[in-house]
Amino acid sequence: MRPGPFASGLTRPRRKKTDLSYSVTTPNAADTKRNATKATTTMATTIPTAAPELASTDGASWSTPAVSRKGLTPAREGGSNPPSVARAPNMIEERPMRVVVSGSSGMIGQALLELLRVEGHEVVPLVRRSTHRGEARWDPSSGSIDDAALDGCDAAVNLAGVGIGDRRWSRKRKREIVESRVASTDLLSRTLGELSQRPRTLVSASAIGIYGDRGDEILTEDSETGEGFPAEVCEKWEAATAPAQIAGIRVAHLRSAVVLALTGGALARQLPLFRAGIGGRLGKGDQWFSWVSLRDEAKAILHILETETLSGAVNCSSPAPVTNREFTKALARALRRPAAFSVPRPALRVALGRKFADEFVLSSLRVLPSRLTGSGFVFEDQKLEEALGNALSGP
Repeated sequence: MRPGPFASGLTRPRRKKTDLSYSVTTPNAADTKRNATKATTTMATTIPTAAPELASTDGASWSTPAVSRKGLTPAREGGSNPPSVARAPNMIEERPMRVVVSGSSGMIGQALLELLRVEGHEVVPLVRRSTHRGEARWDPSSGSIDDAALDGCDAAVNLAGVGIGDRRWSRKRKREIVESRVASTDLLSRTLGELSQRPRTLVSASAIGIYGDRGDEILTEDSETGEGFPAEVCEKWEAATAPAQIAGIRVAHLRSAVVLALTGGALARQLPLFRAGIGGRLGKGDQWFSWVSLRDEAKAILHILETETLSGAVNCSSPAPVTNREFTKALARALRRPAAFSVPRPALRVALGRKFADEFVLSSLRVLPSRLTGSGFVFEDQKLEEALGNALSGP
């Protein structure tokens, strides 16, 4: 599988860094200019491009708002339920599954739980708090888990981990980012591998940040992994699933792009600025921004669970990535607001720290979901305008 923690073992050519600094552009109005200056630091963190928001709210200290039913519902008249999933010939024989889900209280976890239940599957959420009926307790920090509740499950989905893009990367925060992913993944993988009745499949979260800052290069699952903190985190995260794979469980690493939803993540953090008319591009805006709608993220996870030919790296990203400039214009149009501002690289570095700005906020990732589409998966939201319109029509 993946190389060891924080080491890819691959030699890659060094890429020359491009200087993206220039003056902040603002409208003529003095009041608007003053407001934009105050908003610079906030705006700096609104478009993370290296990883999705996976933060779990199952009793830990971090939280992400839950998604409503409308977040999964296509924007069509009369549609009130999540879309049913068409099944390709290579899918596992259709029958109800019993699926264990960690990180089930997070934005993605809530959407997935709802879709699984609508499709007729039984869900066993893993939680850190006191359990309710149908739940199982675990505590990755102490290494404890209710393995009896997991025995006999058909599949597991691992979504646990604190947000990587919601604050500056202090040494303490970096440690939390790594440990929240690796400890939980290792515990779940080892436990599943030791069960007397093991599941067939484990879908474990990862992120497109594993590819590093790659400019205009088109990235698929066959692309080499990259450099920088997000890439190192993802490599260690994926390596932690080794016990499950050794035990014969089919393991898929869900390399997610930025998930667009009104209830959390990058889009939710940008909306106040764009609605106030002071949103804008980051840097020159030519860095690639790979995205996926929340409902397609949930559908893709279910598709992987049901498609026995999918294992290893699986990119979960819209087949139509855009540049940051294009994303900024699309969001402004959707909100019918101007977006004339920009935040230059030096300002982002001062506000966020050099590594956070360069390796995360300004990282360029042009990712394609080759294995998903090659296995018959069809994205509902293939165009950014459609995805934004559906997300913004939420509650």
